[in-house]
Amino acid sequence: MVVVFGSVNLDLVARASAIPRPGETAAKGTPATGGTAPAMPADHPEVMEIPKEAKAFITELEAKAKERPEDAEAWKRLALVTARAAQIDPAYQDRAIAAFARALEIAPKDPDVLRGAANLRYDRNEHREAIALFERYLALRPDDASARTDLGTMYFHAGDPDRAIA
Repeated sequence: MVVVFGSVNLDLVARASAIPRPGETAAKGTPATGGTAPAMPADHPEVMEIPKEAKAFITELEAKAKERPEDAEAWKRLALVTARAAQIDPAYQDRAIAAFARALEIAPKDPDVLRGAANLRYDRNEHREAIALFERYLALRPDDASARTDLGTMYFHAGDPDRAIA
């Protein structure tokens, strides 16, 4: 049975505790049998390598942003690119967080920066930080159902299931 209140699917919320967190191994089974997706093969690398061209591009973006400390677009671009790199190599997460923080100092109402920063905090399971950012983003883009779902997920994992389904 699937019940939907607002934009939160309670069937998914009920299964959320079975979803492995970063660094955890998925349970055996398949979604069809009530299990989660199988774990990655044992020989799969934990961290994938960012191509050297991408690393050089990020270094170039960092230099440009530092040369123009008040350039919101430069910091936004650095933050978004570095966050993408962090999806492949977690070593980029702190750099992405710092770039988002600077971009938000310059442009606190930029929806792309707010959503990107919220997504990164979501990926890191930093619930309170993600919640604050998603709330700020949704004040600007209240019709973004995907962001509402992500916010509900963060409320759920932060121990506030009533707000998750509100």
